[in-house]
Amino acid sequence: MHGHDRVVETLSLTVKAAMSRGRPVPHCLLTGAPGKGKTPLARVLASECGAELHTIQGPQLEDVAALLRIL
Repeated sequence: MHGHDRVVETLSLTVKAAMSRGRPVPHCLLTGAPGKGKTPLARVLASECGAELHTIQGPQLEDVAALLRIL
């Protein structure tokens, strides 16, 4: 992905290492300003891992109870 070379390289190494060990890829939290490509990056990561992607936007996290309901 354009502009995310370092992040993509790090995530790629993480995915390859986990898969080579037969372990799941650890959970990832992508943060940053709107429009920086976090969601597309997360979609690619989930696809590469064969996993389902669950997204949450910051305003949905009003308090700890809201987070627990989502999880």
